[in-house]
Amino acid sequence: MVDGRIVRSLVAVWLLMIAIGAATMGLLRSPSEALVDVAWLTLVAHKWLGTLLAVTTLAAVLRRPGQDGLLAAGLVCLTTVLGWWTAQTWAPLAGASHAVAASLSTVVLARLVWLRSQSTQLDLLKPWTLVGARIALALMLVQIVVGALLRHKLVTVEWHLLVGGLAVLAVLIPAAAVLYDPRAVHAERRAARWVMAITLGQVSLGTAVFVMVLVGLPPLLLWLAGTIAHVTIGTATALALVAFIRQLQRAH
Repeated sequence: MVDGRIVRSLVAVWLLMIAIGAATMGLLRSPSEALVDVAWLTLVAHKWLGTLLAVTTLAAVLRRPGQDGLLAAGLVCLTTVLGWWTAQTWAPLAGASHAVAASLSTVVLARLVWLRSQSTQLDLLKPWTLVGARIALALMLVQIVVGALLRHKLVTVEWHLLVGGLAVLAVLIPAAAVLYDPRAVHAERRAARWVMAITLGQVSLGTAVFVMVLVGLPPLLLWLAGTIAHVTIGTATALALVAFIRQLQRAH
């Protein structure tokens, strides 16, 4: 059985690698030659550290029997292949696919630890808050896909705003219901607070970046910091939803 502490540490490192990847893409598009030079250094670090992380992750998850371990291993391999393909071709679709695969790998890794015990009840018999949280997670994963496509200029910002708005509503409704439910236990309310806070933080970051683009060219480092944070916290929001679902499953 895979050690939960190891997987939690790997999830944290995967989030760090997502941040480095976002930073690399932002720096490569910078008009400053000095920052572009830094980007090539971060690109080399991202490639080789990412490959080392993939090997380490495979060694951990393949020790877990069942479909969950195989799914995680498959996504890790896909992320690595797409990452090297992106570095060779710089095709927008390759870059977007790599970003999506990295986020999905991180979420599935967290699921290995946080959702070990699955209820045998049918989903239709679950309380509506649990069903709503699962729908919110699905929409958040779709939003990660749309965000990656937007970052590589394969879709327009309107799609990002539409799917993002639906995902945020889907998160806040069940989370608020649990938060104000007198029957909810402390752990459920804490998970609800976390998922609401990180979702609203993600919305604030996205709004800030959008406003900076609308009003004109913002300070480069400020725009870069906002973009990196927005990309990274997008995956962190999905992780918070997984933790929220875990608490709801424990109660039901």
